[in-house]
Amino acid sequence: MSQGRRTGNEEWRADANEPGEHPDVDPDRRIREPEMSLQVLDVPERGRYEIVRDGQVLGFAAYQKANRLIVFTHTEVDPSLEGQGIGGRLIQGALDDVRTQGLPVLPICPFVHAWMGRHRDSADLDYRHPGSDVTD
Repeated sequence: MSQGRRTGNEEWRADANEPGEHPDVDPDRRIREPEMSLQVLDVPERGRYEIVRDGQVLGFAAYQKANRLIVFTHTEVDPSLEGQGIGGRLIQGALDDVRTQGLPVLPICPFVHAWMGRHRDSADLDYRHPGSDVTD
């Protein structure tokens, strides 16, 4: 996952493009809750899915939605939480939601691409590898 423009010495904080305090955690927008306190939310006005715990945004997966597919462009998690599975939970929740919309995914974000490669149950969502319509 990318850490954006930070040098690594800067304190991680939220702004319009980074995780941080979520202004409105609405239970109706919850996509997936892998642990009791984690929520994955679709935030279309920001063009991203966010993973939130107790109102705090821990990470996000930015996307661009087109008529026939969704393109994941960037994923970011608070560096202090990296290695704890937060990014994987975020992508799993986002892909679960995308699946309900019937949209294929173009994972240009290296993290999303790698995650989908390790989780074959998401292979059917990959825009580059459509399923076969061949029947016997």
